[in-house]
Amino acid sequence: LRKQRQLRRQRREERIPHHLRAAHVRAAAITERFRGLLRAEVEKVILFANSRLGELSDTIGCLRYSSYEDGQDDRKAHPHLADGGIHQLSSSDEEDGGGHHAS
Repeated sequence: LRKQRQLRRQRREERIPHHLRAAHVRAAAITERFRGLLRAEVEKVILFANSRLGELSDTIGCLRYSSYEDGQDDRKAHPHLADGGIHQLSSSDEEDGGGHHAS
C-alpha cells in the first residue's frame, strides 16, 4: 500500500515539469509570508479597536455615573435625576414595544 502511494506520487511528479513544481513552492512561501503579515495587521487593528472601545466605555461610565459624585445639591434641584440617569427601560426595550409611547 505504501509503495503504491509512492509510485502514484512519482508518476504525478513526472507529469508536472520541475520548473512548475519549483514555482509552486516559491509561490506557496510568498503566500504564507503574506498571510502571516496580514494576520499581524489584523491583530493590530483588533487591539486598537478594543482599546478605543475601552476608552468609550470609560467615558460613558463617567458621564452616566457622574451625578453620584456631584453631591446632593443637584439631586435636590432636579429630583427626577435622583437615580443617576439609570432607568429600568433601555432604548432597546423601547424598540421592542416596552417603552413609553406618546398618546
